Amino acid sequence: MRNELKASQQFQISGFYPDKSIAYRISIQLRLNGFSFILLNDSSLQVLRFQEFRFTTVRNGKEEDGWLEVTRYLEEIWSEMGLEGLSFSKIIISLDHNDYHLTPLAYFSTTNSIPTFTFSKNIRYSFSLQHSKVLATDRMLSFSMPLVLLNWVDENFNDYLLIHSCAIFQNEIFKYHKNKKLGTCVYAHVSHGFIHVLAMSNEDFLYLNSFHFHSKEEFIYFILLTYNQLHFNPEECPLYLLGDINPSMAYYKIAFQYIRNVDFFDKSNGIKTSYEFDGLSVHQNFIILQSSICE
Repeated sequence: MRNELKASQQFQISGFYPDKSIAYRISIQLRLNGFSFILLNDSSLQVLRFQEFRFTTVRNGKEEDGWLEVTRYLEEIWSEMGLEGLSFSKIIISLDHNDYHLTPLAYFSTTNSIPTFTFSKNIRYSFSLQHSKVLATDRMLSFSMPLVLLNWVDENFNDYLLIHSCAIFQNEIFKYHKNKKLGTCVYAHVSHGFIHVLAMSNEDFLYLNSFHFHSKEEFIYFILLTYNQLHFNPEECPLYLLGDINPSMAYYKIAFQYIRNVDFFDKSNGIKTSYEFDGLSVHQNFIILQSSICE
């Protein structure tokens, strides 16, 4: 395996037959620090394979070069895994970055959408603007898809669903709160240098924003800012963490210093896993796990 990229997680069971690939669905998550794959039986939604690849060093160069590197290694791994040229029942591509914008449906228009988008976002790479409605809401999510990645996807798949990680995050939390009286809750999904912060009150959506952070102090500042803006009491309102975070990290430890109830959100919905996947962290891989059942 090349030095710049490593297989950071890998779980699998038997049951995948390449000559019958149309019986399976595959989900691919793309990030500036790597990518992940999950393969499922389409009829049973049984997980057959999960693989994650991460760069071993921090990328601080141009984003254009970063997405080019992701694409180059993605193409290599796709071929090495023996998936090149196969047809699947469903292909889901999820993009995890902070270059997105939410617009109420009443104000959404594709006319002059790129100037409107770039007015609020400083996009430093060639991109195609994509749009998707957030389920169970009146909002449209617009996000930039790096052209180099889009070209690879178009070359390899005839039909696919392209979706942003933030839309998956919202959809699944909304579904979890449906018909429940859970009170006020804050959810923070930690990604590569940024967090999505979402707040709910029972079934009602209250707040969503994303923030770049570089230190544990910035991390907790943006979470506490959300509590302060919504007049939530950190002694009473729980914080649920998802994404790239674990108990040994400074981000997790500082959250406990300021918020009484901190826990990981480890609830998956709709997919099936066998004991071979017991070591797969649900909260850390929430986005790609739930993306695999997106329709």
